[in-house]
Amino acid sequence: MKKVGLALGGGAAHGVAHLGVIQVLQENNIPIDFVSGCSAGAIAGGLFCTGSDMYLAGKLCSSIDMSSFIDIIIPRLGFIKGDKAENLVDMLTKSKNIEECSPPFSAVACDIITGKCVSITSGRVSRACHASFAIPGVFEPVEIGDMQLIDGGAMTRVPAQQVRQMGAEYVIAVDVGYQGWGHEKATNLMDVLMYAFEMCDWQVVEETYKNSDCVINPDLRTIPLTNLEKSEECLRLGREAAEKMIDKIKAEIQN
Repeated sequence: MKKVGLALGGGAAHGVAHLGVIQVLQENNIPIDFVSGCSAGAIAGGLFCTGSDMYLAGKLCSSIDMSSFIDIIIPRLGFIKGDKAENLVDMLTKSKNIEECSPPFSAVACDIITGKCVSITSGRVSRACHASFAIPGVFEPVEIGDMQLIDGGAMTRVPAQQVRQMGAEYVIAVDVGYQGWGHEKATNLMDVLMYAFEMCDWQVVEETYKNSDCVINPDLRTIPLTNLEKSEECLRLGREAAEKMIDKIKAEIQN
């Protein structure tokens, strides 16, 4: 049987769909040998790889008031510091380090100093996730060592190549982000920044798909990006998209 890698992409609140996908994979006894996540996908991957119950995590999402975890600052490098969000992730991932994860986990971010995509494979899971979801212009960059890190989606929304480099022979890419379907009229600064980020990002996603053996891409266009009010629907759409691909995955990982 091929070693399976799960590449979980960015997509803000759409990331709840990742939990539904993982639920379906677990229910169908699909082995997950490696996980790499970007942005919201890093959080979902971090939860899974630190042993969180995916059903409990799915229920928890609808009860989280994200406004309580936004620490707005006088803007210098971003409007939100991100420490409160990191603390929440730290609690959910049991304050574990990446070295303790099972299966192996990496979080993808971009180093604006070197201009390169970075796979974070050591240190606190929550810190790595913070770096991975640090949307430029919204969150302050995260400094780890000599790196100044921003959201991995700036270069790699779905880290298919990264999870293959970890050792995966069969890559399941889960794309919960924008897929070129247009936007509702923006009503706040966050909308403007997210929409612009998505449109730029969409231009490179096709290449990511080519590095994957199976792509699961739930249609989440009606789900708000910036809150968790429709997390239950998001979870359901993730499950439905995964269920459509289960037979393909089962057949292909055996060859």
